[in-house]
Amino acid sequence: MPRILTATEEQILHDLRAGLLDAEIAVRLGIPIGDLKHRITVILRDFRLLSRDELFDWEPPALTHVEPITPSRTQPDHGGRAPILAAGVLSVVLLATLAVLVVSQPWQGEDKPVMPDVTPDIVAVPPALTVPFSGHEAGVDFGHTVDLQS
Repeated sequence: MPRILTATEEQILHDLRAGLLDAEIAVRLGIPIGDLKHRITVILRDFRLLSRDELFDWEPPALTHVEPITPSRTQPDHGGRAPILAAGVLSVVLLATLAVLVVSQPWQGEDKPVMPDVTPDIVAVPPALTVPFSGHEAGVDFGHTVDLQS
């Protein structure tokens, strides 16, 4: 069975026949120009063609037609908004479940706050001053002497 052209080779052949330059074809395929020239050489060798001129007039053998390649997406598709929406819904469900569990737990504390018992008949009285401050305790002389004994 003869070798058939790959989708990339079909595209190269189509673009060469359309008159595009090697650099233009390489850009369209997203490959380096050296790779493009190598692929053209492989086509010429595998199908026993001597030059590009023969390649322009050459028709591939039967069963060699493959649909031209389509440009690949530059960014992979990760499902659009569906994963984000699913994560949001899951978060809401988890928070609601947690709230129900917290609210449904029986209260294990006391019903009223504990206050110390206060007896109104006890009154705190500050201690009486027995000796007023004269400054002598701190080694200060105010220039007069007070007799505290009398």
